[in-house]
Amino acid sequence: MDQNNTPHPNVSNDTAVMTVKDWIITFLILAIPIVGLVMIFVWAFGDGNKNRKHFMQAYLWLMLVCFIIMIPLVFFVMTRFPAAVMQQQNFGQPAYEAPMNNMPSEKFDTNSLPEQETSADDMSEQENEAASEVSEEVPENAEAAQ
Repeated sequence: MDQNNTPHPNVSNDTAVMTVKDWIITFLILAIPIVGLVMIFVWAFGDGNKNRKHFMQAYLWLMLVCFIIMIPLVFFVMTRFPAAVMQQQNFGQPAYEAPMNNMPSEKFDTNSLPEQETSADDMSEQENEAASEVSEEVPENAEAAQ
């Protein structure tokens, strides 16, 4: 390639050396989350620049090897240190432990509750009476404390 970025007349475009600008654009495209993953496969198995094609094939092989190595490591950590993994998922808080057999064995029966014959008006009257009784008791308690 010469300074004008035009390939040599005897060199085809798919074997031309990629410039730094081409590689920067390639890496920027790879940085886009879903698009980058799709483009890895397009560049690895499609027609195009042979340099980029071989690089993406090597990248896929490297990802496969790393994935194969990570599976047993993750399995080992999850089986050997489950409490540490659970605490990390809960952001450092201790893992929740569900109570065992604290529930009554009999089903809850709503018919066993006492009948309530008070209406909403009766309830508000009872609340007002209770509030007035409390307000009357406060000065007596305040005087007794002194």
